[in-house]
Amino acid sequence: TLDRSSAASDVYKRQANYLVYTRGDDVGVVQNAGEARALFGVVDSPQEALYLAKLSGENLSCTTSVQASYAAVEGGYEIVGSFGTCGRRIVQVSKDGAVELVRQDDGC
Repeated sequence: TLDRSSAASDVYKRQANYLVYTRGDDVGVVQNAGEARALFGVVDSPQEALYLAKLSGENLSCTTSVQASYAAVEGGYEIVGSFGTCGRRIVQVSKDGAVELVRQDDGC
């Protein structure tokens, strides 16, 4: 028998986000950071920087004790994300799309 409550939970855990774009008559899907960097070219908006940080594994959420945020800095954007139950990670997304850890704080 199928336990419907656990099946619903499994569906939620497998949720995925994709970026779908068009170029002329072609439709494409971005599924990883490399494809996003190729599509964006120069990262020149906070939305692009946040998307690349998320694709690189950063936990960007508005539902944890650490609220996701960003700041424009020389050479790109700094993105604040969370780790663990109350920790904070700050990464820099450069104009070429590279994501690099700046600082990690326990926060608890």
